Amino acid sequence: AELVIRTVIEDTFLTKQRRKASTAIVEIRKRCRSAGITPPPESTIRRRFAEIPAAAMLRRRGHNEEAANRFRPIIGHFPGADQPLAVVQMDHTKLDVIVVDDTTRRPLGRPYITVALDVYSRMVLGFYVSMEAAGAMAAGLCLTMAILPKDRFLDAVGVSGKWPAYGLMRSVHLDNAKEFRGNVLKRAFDEYAIDLKLRPAKTPHFGGHIERFMGRLANLMHTLPGTTFSSPSKRKGYDAEKEATLTLGEVERYITEFIVNVYHRDFHDGIQMTPIDRWTSAIAGDDLTPGIGLPKIPTDARKLAIDFLPFEERTIQKYGLVIEGIHYYHEVLSPLIGSQDPVTGRPRKYVVRYDPRDMSQVYLSDPDTASTHPIPYRDTSRPKASLWSIRQATAEARRRGLATVDEDAIFAAL
Repeated sequence: AELVIRTVIEDTFLTKQRRKASTAIVEIRKRCRSAGITPPPESTIRRRFAEIPAAAMLRRRGHNEEAANRFRPIIGHFPGADQPLAVVQMDHTKLDVIVVDDTTRRPLGRPYITVALDVYSRMVLGFYVSMEAAGAMAAGLCLTMAILPKDRFLDAVGVSGKWPAYGLMRSVHLDNAKEFRGNVLKRAFDEYAIDLKLRPAKTPHFGGHIERFMGRLANLMHTLPGTTFSSPSKRKGYDAEKEATLTLGEVERYITEFIVNVYHRDFHDGIQMTPIDRWTSAIAGDDLTPGIGLPKIPTDARKLAIDFLPFEERTIQKYGLVIEGIHYYHEVLSPLIGSQDPVTGRPRKYVVRYDPRDMSQVYLSDPDTASTHPIPYRDTSRPKASLWSIRQATAEARRRGLATVDEDAIFAAL
């Protein structure tokens, strides 16, 4: 009977046809009866299936990629991660929690988070939380936070503690997603001599360190009111929208508290110490090894923040310029109205950057003077608004059936 079980497992179950266990059980019973052997109980057969190593089962049944991703060991020393800021991993995910509007308290949905993590020390360098789908925009804002000191940020969100990780990194490893391939990041990376590396597709072990942090972050979200949990079975009987009470800012503060006062101070097996101790000893040195010194940061923090912002290219008209249906104007634009490209002779396009968290002004780059000018709303009485809220208001105006969705309609819906 054992020989029959092993034979059927080999030629029926562990094949790329991926036949069901129940099919193999029927075949085992059939062969036993044909050989005059009493068929073993189903429980016995299923125990034999359970004894098959998971990696071998995946490979034999044609899941080589999944087997490699799940069971290939993550090497203890990431290539090139020989000191802080040598290799930074970035990733993004949708958080398992529903946030509410600051004013109306209505549920808005699940926000996205983008995180940058230093591989050498396991320190989180920065993160960005938004209702906008993660992409190059979020990556740029996350990197701005990663490079700059965090003291002002901690004061702004009301979290006490130390977050000493900052500085220009040598390389950034990003997911192989198409949104990271555009010019938004490339220009900024070239400006600050950061090597951008895209992880090969379908190889999560290349981002194993940040994946583990994301796992801990997911568990944290499951403790918050309004969590959507990670599976339908866990959500059963729990109305996430009804239970949601936290705003986006409160979730951001909660994550900051976790990073600064929990994650950075937990012992990590991979480095055999806490991330903050690993970072501090590498920067300042210890009895055995000299430190590398304080990380470098750009001298112009404002320029850095603008350089990593998303941008559009616009011509300058008599009314100024338009982004997302909103008009912007400043007298500094007057000499640029109707200007022509010196090479093509066509209307000249200027790079206009914007901060998706506050669209009340945009930033125009003038290549002739190598300067950047803040350009406010043309109508300065308009309230501040995020890019996400403007897009939601635009969609709401369209749902109302308006023939023309202009700036007035957008702000009325907002």
